[in-house]
Amino acid sequence: MDEATMKDQRFELIERDTMLALREARLQATLQSNRNAIHATRNKLRPLLALSDQQPRYLNSKIEQLEALLEELMTQRAQLGSDCDHIRAQRSDIAGFIHYGNVLANCRKDFALHLSDLLDCRSASKCLSNGFARSSNSLLSFPAHPA
Repeated sequence: MDEATMKDQRFELIERDTMLALREARLQATLQSNRNAIHATRNKLRPLLALSDQQPRYLNSKIEQLEALLEELMTQRAQLGSDCDHIRAQRSDIAGFIHYGNVLANCRKDFALHLSDLLDCRSASKCLSNGFARSSNSLLSFPAHPA
């Protein structure tokens, strides 16, 4: 994979992570709204349960409606929590891919540097075979240029 393709993929991953972060924020806001609705529904339900023996028909109907709403809110809450967990997992995967891409890019740079060093050494070896000598400490030495 060439460097341009890697950069494009990295950009796409960052863009996807940003979109998922925004979606997670919206889900968290919806989840908080859901929690508030559950709390409000429970607060409405408590006094009705306390009065249930005074007006049974009306109160039973109202209690059933609120209990159904509460059940629906709890189901929605579970789904929202699951969606948030899924998004977090996706974002974690993306972070891993971005990290892997960075590591791979660094490895490629290191490889290119070492390859360049190797090619320089090969060139230096050719120079040695053309009459230049090695110094006593095994480093390549080149004669001074004449002035």
